[in-house]
Amino acid sequence: MATNILAIQPRRQDLRTSASEDWTDAFPLVQAGPAAIVARTGNRGDGALTVSAVAPYVELGPHVVLVTSATGGVTLFSVTEPGGMLIGRGMAGPPVTVGGLTLSLTPGTAPFVAGDAWGVQPTTQMIDDAGIDYVLQIRQSQTSPVVTLEAVSQPPGGTLQTLIPGRGCGMPTLLVPDLMMAPVRFPPGSYVYELLALADGRRKSAYFGNLEHVDGVAYLP
Repeated sequence: MATNILAIQPRRQDLRTSASEDWTDAFPLVQAGPAAIVARTGNRGDGALTVSAVAPYVELGPHVVLVTSATGGVTLFSVTEPGGMLIGRGMAGPPVTVGGLTLSLTPGTAPFVAGDAWGVQPTTQMIDDAGIDYVLQIRQSQTSPVVTLEAVSQPPGGTLQTLIPGRGCGMPTLLVPDLMMAPVRFPPGSYVYELLALADGRRKSAYFGNLEHVDGVAYLP
């Protein structure tokens, strides 16, 4: 039976670890779900914005739908992502798909005017990761062929399991004992890491980022 590995979208998360303690972390696997819509206070038009579909890959966070012009019975709008980048434009009336959001802006009795706006917030849904295994690899750089530290969810026989798969909950977790984090095995310094999902003959990046490994207490300035 096929898994949901293709629903996993790579997400960046920078990490900091310490040589003086176990490394425990969780990596929630999430996707976008149905969106909530909030109209800007002071909108002049009394029409409605509806979102009929949200693709799983839509970026989580608030999107903004903004009326950019409303002349001659034609209303145009723009859509920006959470970071403020323009991802598309549309026209009031029939549904339009922009950045994975399927939107319909329907005029009402009072016409829209430029500046009318709505916030669109996709909900967060966990991905069922049943049947998916994981491997986390740490390297000194993105191009380094040497793996400094590795955690796996299916270790060879007799080897300690350091990465616990989600088994359906969508939350793979790390439990790397402090002995493996010691400077003699894992020298303090700057690294990069990647958490890979493995299933159905595929390898999919789930998390990646920079990792700073420090000697001693992790959170002193």
